[in-house]
Amino acid sequence: GDTFVYDTAASKEQAEKEIKAAERLFGMLPTDQGQELLALWQEFEAAQSDDAKYAKALDRLIPMLLNYHNNGQSWKENSVTREQALTINKRIEFGSVTLWDKAKELIEEATEKGWLKS
Repeated sequence: GDTFVYDTAASKEQAEKEIKAAERLFGMLPTDQGQELLALWQEFEAAQSDDAKYAKALDRLIPMLLNYHNNGQSWKENSVTREQALTINKRIEFGSVTLWDKAKELIEEATEKGWLKS
């Protein structure tokens, strides 16, 4: 299952679980397909190519957008601070400065609305 992104300890454990799960799932496929998909997944996780960086930016932005449009529900429930949101979501910048600028706007608006603690 998903791990709350602002729980840094659980996020580290989640990464290890995801590696094992990916190897198991891709191992069920015919060898050539499994190897190709595993390589694509590893490229995404490493975030070295431009495509992977952009995909990672979207992967980080989408949950933030969902939370924003849900009136900051999980931010409020978990007492997330503005600083935490900026720190965790800053990685969006590596995939797209434009998306990061929009994310910062949303974080500021969420703070003004009281969804994120200042």
